[in-house]
Amino acid sequence: MTSTIPNEDSPANPTLMEPLDHEKSDEADDAVGPGGIQGWAAIKNLASSLFHLKDKSVLTGAEANNIISLWEKLPEGLKSSKVAYPPRYRPDSTHTGRFKQTKPPSPYTQTVTPGLVSLRRAMVGGDSGPATAVDVSPVVEQLVSQLEKHFVSPIKVDGRSVSRWRRILTSYRNIRELVTMHDLIMKETNIQLFELNQTTLMKWWNDRQRHIECRILTQGLPEPPPRTAPKPDLPPAKRLLPKPQPTPPPPHQFVTITT
Repeated sequence: MTSTIPNEDSPANPTLMEPLDHEKSDEADDAVGPGGIQGWAAIKNLASSLFHLKDKSVLTGAEANNIISLWEKLPEGLKSSKVAYPPRYRPDSTHTGRFKQTKPPSPYTQTVTPGLVSLRRAMVGGDSGPATAVDVSPVVEQLVSQLEKHFVSPIKVDGRSVSRWRRILTSYRNIRELVTMHDLIMKETNIQLFELNQTTLMKWWNDRQRHIECRILTQGLPEPPPRTAPKPDLPPAKRLLPKPQPTPPPPHQFVTITT
């Protein structure tokens, strides 16, 4: 009776077989991103799916279902959390005026209402959206990071130069409009693609590059020497001498001159 030895290159060998679906899902759940963010693989997959919509004019049903399915794979804490927009008003703006002086009472003084002033400032001007930071949402940050890697240089359109930041914002706003205006995605998910502007985009990129450079430089620095503990047999501290009390000057004798 002859016995056959299984070939190591054969797909029947369990050591060389493709990982199962539940193993892939476990690896995706264990992926940790920068800052200790759990489920980093699911965040990157959702951002990649949104990135491919940068040149699309319409959103198909298959693409919408794919976005919804990728959203369902996010961690529960990220799906249930909402972006907290910072207040865009100063509470003390109605109390002080120029040179920190108190404003006189006037019937025309505007009352500062949280939310109302933020909305008014967001609607002033054609291209002055609310200055929301990019890193408020990990999904938005990963999407902008992929757009930043794709648009690496400016281009010329009809003889006019278009910066890379303008190209990134144009693609991001196209993705934002497609996702936000889709009723099924807005109903089944909690995706918040908030408005960005060039100021917040460039600030995020500069802070990110500075943080990366700082981590690289500090990685090569030697460790600081350990702190030496004080000796137990130190002499007692000297007591301060009492300060001498100032002596009052002698009284002045006034001389009266009589004529």
